[in-house]
Amino acid sequence: MSAPGPAPGSARSRPLLGAAALAALPALVLADCAVLAARGWRPLGTGDRLALGAVAAALVAPFALLALRPLRRLLGTRWRQLALLCAGLLLSFGLAELGLARLIPEPGFHLRPAGMRRVHRTDPAVMPGIAGDSRYTVDALGVRGPELPAERSIPRLLCIGGSTTECLYLDDDETWPHMLGERLKAEAPVWVGAIGLAGFSSVHHLKFLEESALVRDGTFDTVVVLVGVNDLWKVYLGVTEEQQLAGDLKPLWARSRLAGVLHGWLDRWRAERSAGLEHWAYHVPQLRRERAAGAKLDQGPDLAPWLDQYQARLERIAAVCRERGLKLVFVSQPVQWAADLPPEIEARFWFGWVEGGGYVTARVLRAGMDAFNQRLAQVAARLDLPLIDLSPMSGDARFFFDDCHFSEAGAREAAARIADRLLEHPDAWR
Repeated sequence: MSAPGPAPGSARSRPLLGAAALAALPALVLADCAVLAARGWRPLGTGDRLALGAVAAALVAPFALLALRPLRRLLGTRWRQLALLCAGLLLSFGLAELGLARLIPEPGFHLRPAGMRRVHRTDPAVMPGIAGDSRYTVDALGVRGPELPAERSIPRLLCIGGSTTECLYLDDDETWPHMLGERLKAEAPVWVGAIGLAGFSSVHHLKFLEESALVRDGTFDTVVVLVGVNDLWKVYLGVTEEQQLAGDLKPLWARSRLAGVLHGWLDRWRAERSAGLEHWAYHVPQLRRERAAGAKLDQGPDLAPWLDQYQARLERIAAVCRERGLKLVFVSQPVQWAADLPPEIEARFWFGWVEGGGYVTARVLRAGMDAFNQRLAQVAARLDLPLIDLSPMSGDARFFFDDCHFSEAGAREAAARIADRLLEHPDAWR
């Protein structure tokens, strides 16, 4: 018969109780990660991996301290205080989250926080073709653009896409969705807003259309979907549709509102140390240096299975729009990539890293983008849907400040091409 273990609170168990008290918070975070992992979540990017490593170290460290006699004695004599401290921290964290949840409501999927106002600094050396600060204004729905008109008979167009729709570093009145609205309003009243988010692909656009209460309630009449480049990007990263959806799952450190406030402070601190440039622009010069120094690959992965999945999502987007009574307009993705570009243009690029290391060439990137645009055109033709082709803009350095993001001239050109086509075919959106 085995001897009974030490009773809770006994001299032998007290150091262990002290270590357990210190480990309670990281254990809670790791338990949350385990639940998410069972649903498909995996650490994405260096930030997630560093956070997960730090939490794991914080869990192990208190028990490692038991090996040191003075610290073991301290844990044994202070275990009650440590337990109270842990309970107090948990309670304070919970109260802070509840308070911030009332002050900072969680935006809906694919949306920004309602009423958000920001000013982003720019630098022509980093973003050629963009001058001055950019105001970024979000309405009460979480959409970048003006508030919805009270008159429901006014057509409502929602532009959906990734960062090339978001136009993060273009001023409110310099984005292509805004200028599209201004051009259309010259003919008749119309409302145009945008929900572009960096990194979002057709996977996320489909999820928004399927799940958003705004769509279900008939808030919008037409959606204009600029799509393609992030779907191509996921090919080179080897990120599947399932992994993208799992990536929408956020661990505690990412979905915590308190952590979000701290991250905002960190972004502002970085901005102050980098001549006012915000997070994305702050990292671009380093990403460009890494691409310039990386190995160049003149062959990419087989696109065929990825294009078939892309087609299936486009068809589902069209089906959901029909079910919701929405008119749908597809827009193809232009890029600056091309073969035999001058070195000064190549130096602007930072896309193209692949899962196994190295970077595919601009020629391969352009061929991949053309393939995705061609598949989009085939789907639109087969389903008799309007497609506005922006690919003639590709390769023109006036229209982009990097791989695919619009300069001020590029946004004007995109807005003009989209508006001209919509005005020629009013039945497509009215």
